Amino acid sequence: MSTEIRHGHVTPRPDGGKAKCFGPGRCEVCIAEQDAVNRAFASVTSSAVGRDNEKVDLGPFDYHAPTAEHVSQITAVRLRCKSLNDLLLTLPPCRERSCAITKLEEVSMWANKGIVFAKDK
Repeated sequence: MSTEIRHGHVTPRPDGGKAKCFGPGRCEVCIAEQDAVNRAFASVTSSAVGRDNEKVDLGPFDYHAPTAEHVSQITAVRLRCKSLNDLLLTLPPCRERSCAITKLEEVSMWANKGIVFAKDK
């Protein structure tokens, strides 16, 4: 059974109904969950500077913030991939077209990662 939840979480009541918690503003569980999310997000988005302001190498699962130059390159890749996707959508629907579109999505993702991960030259 699916229940649409617009805020907080839903718990079953003994009478078979459902009770909404009304979210982080009023529910201790939601407040704790929101605090955990905020702490996790803060650790991911913190700058990559270690002690004495030395630059720290980020790993593949760390957040790599794009520079303005990266954003322009990512935008160029996205526009070219979108153009090719539009062309692929003109082909008759089939498994091969679906595979081509999936691979194009991979191209876009790997290109973006390559742009952001590239070492400064």
